[in-house]
Order: sequence, then structure tokens, then C-alpha cells
Amino acid sequence: MEPFDSNELKSAIRMPGINWNIAFFGGHFQITNEYWHMPPERHSAFEVIQIISGSEQIKIQDEVLTLESNDILLIKPNTLHEIWTGEQTSYFNFHFNVSDARFVNNLVMHKNLIFNSFKDTELTESLGAMRALLNQKMIYDFKTEFQILIYLSDFLLALMESVPGGAGKRTNSVILAEKLMELIQSNLATRIQSGR
Repeated sequence: MEPFDSNELKSAIRMPGINWNIAFFGGHFQITNEYWHMPPERHSAFEVIQIISGSEQIKIQDEVLTLESNDILLIKPNTLHEIWTGEQTSYFNFHFNVSDARFVNNLVMHKNLIFNSFKDTELTESLGAMRALLNQKMIYDFKTEFQILIYLSDFLLALMESVPGGAGKRTNSVILAEKLMELIQSNLATRIQSGR
């Protein structure tokens, strides 16, 4: 980042302009019966599954994973997956997206990201805070929705700190994706400001 050009601001310390979109596509908590099954599906967003009690088997493409109590799984966008249980299981899940190429690249370059609640306590704390906002009537006001986004942000920050590679390597494809994203966002901002 370069300093300001103007004499009036030449000694100013700048902060970056951040124009990310962080989307939370909803989530749920459920207690399944012994032989619950979710048919194969895929989403255009990341999916997080936290096993509270019991266990789930998840087929991700051609690999079958077993998630036990306290495990947290991150499923990448557009990844075919199927889930079943052999016992009563309680789980929490949600879907999200972040429009930052560094973030996305760092997560998609790893195979299957499984975390354990006992080892990754910051992830667990933010997920617990999100779960605490669930209510039986499923009516949420602005304050609660904003708190969900705050806890999602806490989770995403902890996630980045837990994933090998931190903020991710800036490969040529990531740099290109960043530039394309910046161009699209800049073009959109210009069109909005000009009223077109």
C-alpha cells in the first residue's frame, strides 16, 4: 500500500480498503435417528459439520470418512458428499462463502480438513457461540443475525490459523483470481456510484 499523494495526508497511516462478501447461508442443529441418511449432494458454498455426539460416515467423492463426537469437518464448494449414521447422532452444520481469493485458495488446496474440538478450541468456542443463538421458534432479529456474522468471522479467523499454510500461498492462479475479483468489485462499485 502506498502513502497518500496529497500534502494534507502525507503523514497519514493507511488501512486497507476491504470489499469482501462474507455470506452465511444458514445452519441447523439436528438429532438424527439411528439410520439417518442424507443422499448425495453438493453446494456452491463451503459446508461445516460439527459432531456433538454420536458419529457420521461421510462419503466425499470416493473417500469415506468417519466423524466422531467433537470432530469438525470442512467440505469444499462443489464437492459431492453423502452422509449416513449408524447410531443416534447430534450435529451442527452451516454453509458459508468468503469472496477473498487468498482465503478460498488456502482452504481448497487441502484435501479434507478435519479438526478436533479438544485440540482446536477457538473453532469450538465460535461454533458453540453460534449454536447458543439457535432458538426453537426460528425467529431471529437483526441483533442476533449480526451476532451470527461476528461468530462466523471468529470461526473463519480461527480456521485460517488452524489450516496449514495460514493465509495461503500466492500462486499465479491466486494472484490472477485476486486481480479479477478486484476488477469486478471495482467495476461494480463504479456502476453503483454512477447509478448505472
